[in-house]
Amino acid sequence: MPTPATTNRPQANPGTIPAIPPPLPPDGEARDENAAENPPVPLSPIEAENKAIHSAGRNFGRTIDCWRDICQILSDGFQRNPNIDPSHYTGRQRRHHALYDMLLSHAPFIRDIILARGPTSIIQVATLLESGRSAARSDDVSTVKKSIGGWHEFSPSLTASDKKYRGFRHDECGLYICPIKYNYNDRAVKEGLKNQSPDYPIGYKLWPRFLWRDLIVHQDDFHCGFLMNELIVLFLLHLLVGPSAAIRAMAPDATANENFRGKRKGNAAKHGVRSVTTGLIAYAVMLIRFGLCNQRTFGAGGKGAGWPYRDFYQHLARYIDEDMPVVARRELFTWLNSRVFPDIYEDSDRDVSDDENDPSTSTAAMMRAQVNAQRAESGTILAESDAANMSESAPATVSS
Repeated sequence: MPTPATTNRPQANPGTIPAIPPPLPPDGEARDENAAENPPVPLSPIEAENKAIHSAGRNFGRTIDCWRDICQILSDGFQRNPNIDPSHYTGRQRRHHALYDMLLSHAPFIRDIILARGPTSIIQVATLLESGRSAARSDDVSTVKKSIGGWHEFSPSLTASDKKYRGFRHDECGLYICPIKYNYNDRAVKEGLKNQSPDYPIGYKLWPRFLWRDLIVHQDDFHCGFLMNELIVLFLLHLLVGPSAAIRAMAPDATANENFRGKRKGNAAKHGVRSVTTGLIAYAVMLIRFGLCNQRTFGAGGKGAGWPYRDFYQHLARYIDEDMPVVARRELFTWLNSRVFPDIYEDSDRDVSDDENDPSTSTAAMMRAQVNAQRAESGTILAESDAANMSESAPATVSS
């Protein structure tokens, strides 16, 4: 596949460079359809490559990793020797190798650009990726501050321009971000959290209640409803599909697996994102937590610099990838994908409607009726044959 870096550079035609979208307004900002459009100014090959790298950085921070050193990821990934057993690398290097591979799966031209410009270009490419990642994070922080009050009917309502009275100064926001180990209905707990009492720490290892569906935590099964809160779904729809998708999802007549698509391409379509990732989930939870609290500016935090959002993100992502039971993780990703990408992922466990069983209105029902009649006539012989055919034709499953 031709890439910006594998074309003949002196004669390169910037119009042939892949994955370089036309200029778009910032995320969430509507385009003025009546405004006269100026003809695009052709980019030089280097400018086009740099723009593509910056765009890849935006997607990398949202879907793959929000905080790790991109320069080190590129360096470890580019210098990896495929002939050396992975066990010879450190755990940190192997993690960087995995992140590098994920980056190339969305932006394969990155490696070609480094090869064309030389290994010393890793720093330049990393800088461009980081600028895209930082810009996207800044945009999304602003979005969640302004929009989260519209994703749920908080009481009292949240002011889009002011976070002063969120967090534990706001009764409902306080319930959402209260660690599940505390009983928020206890007045002493509520006052202690509001006054930042040392008796009630709220560190990044104490996960808040909004991570669970309907804020309900089942003490006998912590994974029931874990990371299935509607705020997470609405954030992902807003980020990946568009603001109108989140608004539509809240409509009284909206269905859980409705396909929400606007006229403009969302971030998922622009970057080829077709499924939810661990990074996306951790990113959504991190920014929702910030949107609900009263901290005014967002940052990595820790050591007196605000709440530790970087540690929270990494702690949650590590749990999902390494410690969450396979069955629970598969159920979570299936559920989120069916909500965010319903046109790609269909719920195979959905109930069959009545008319699908009526041979007069459904060809499939007519064919099922015929098969059932044949089974009734042939008895167990046909049933055993069907079972054998099913076992031979069943696709192999891939463990997560």
